[in-house]
Amino acid sequence: MVSTYRVAVLGARGVGKSAIVRQFLYNEFSEVCVPTTTRRLYLPAVVMNGHVHDLQILDFPPITAFPVNTLQEWADACCRGLRSVHAYILVYDICCFDSFEYVKTIRQQILETRTSCTWNRTYCSVESSETERVLRFLPHPSGL
Repeated sequence: MVSTYRVAVLGARGVGKSAIVRQFLYNEFSEVCVPTTTRRLYLPAVVMNGHVHDLQILDFPPITAFPVNTLQEWADACCRGLRSVHAYILVYDICCFDSFEYVKTIRQQILETRTSCTWNRTYCSVESSETERVLRFLPHPSGL
């Protein structure tokens, strides 16, 4: 049986979210910045530990706030599916303090809206700049 994992990519405008996704999927990188205006869905399959897994990578345009509830999530077309993912990849530009503040705010909103349920999500922070890409895995909020 093939399992499916949903991953959301979030960040401020122009930090390289789509470029990172395309680099992961197609091993290509474009210097041209084309703003993401709608949610994009990528459906790759990966092999991990000898098992095939389907991925649903959701590349989101910048959102004003993380949806507080399901009603708010589905009222905004670009936020649909955001609350039901298995992992969040938060992308910011190391040369832009505002993009880091944006990611901090979104992460805090995720934590605040999801505390009322049993929730086990993974966070990955991606620092983006024109010269390098650095991935850092953040500890789970519960300390696990």
